[in-house]
Amino acid sequence: MAFINGQFQEAFTLAKEAIKLDENCADAYQCAANVCMSLGRYEDAIEYYQKAVNCDPNNGNRFFSLGYAQASVNKIAEAMQNFAKADELGLNEDAAGQMYHILGIVNQEFGKLDDALINLKKSELIIPADMDILKRKAVIYGLLDEITNGLQTANQMKLLAPSDYSGYQAAYILLKQAGRIDDAFKELRYARMNLPSFPFALCGDMVNYELVKHEQDGDTIHFEKALAYIKHFLQAPHFCSEDILYFRLKR
Repeated sequence: MAFINGQFQEAFTLAKEAIKLDENCADAYQCAANVCMSLGRYEDAIEYYQKAVNCDPNNGNRFFSLGYAQASVNKIAEAMQNFAKADELGLNEDAAGQMYHILGIVNQEFGKLDDALINLKKSELIIPADMDILKRKAVIYGLLDEITNGLQTANQMKLLAPSDYSGYQAAYILLKQAGRIDDAFKELRYARMNLPSFPFALCGDMVNYELVKHEQDGDTIHFEKALAYIKHFLQAPHFCSEDILYFRLKR
């Protein structure tokens, strides 16, 4: 209960007392490890999770927790071994969804894009409507030049988070990659009409579009439009000082 209420030190003290009473209590080690994870003490968490595994070696969830902590400090090889053991023993749905998500991220970082898609899709079946999974899928489809699948994913993002620019931006990037620059601009227009604010990323992409068009036709009007977008962004009610500083430094 102390851990749930955010009383981490009290929870850690109780866990250590439980360990003193029973050195083979896997749940006590698990609790201590969970507190360490919450406090960013990943190496300590790994040590406690390992002890939980030693006490309960047939529990896949224990191996997942250990692998998760190892992945948090970039101990990828060890994490993969423990994830494999967790998968072999079986684990609950929430842990399985997180595990496949992490595996997808690792696959993507190592350039194993097909494997990344497989694991992200597995995670999606268990934990639906996750924006990070959708964003990663859209990026991977772009890298694989699978524009249609990427656009379908971008549309899912727009449905899931209609006030978030990410879905429109993914569609813009994919369409631009496919050479459909005017269709790409339509996504920016839709975003401008539908979003409750004018985010910095949208302004940047609108400026980018005008620069691309200038490269195509050489018309200087695109510079004027780009400047107009920047001025409009700076005058919008929702902006941050970092954005303004960026534009001033770029001038």
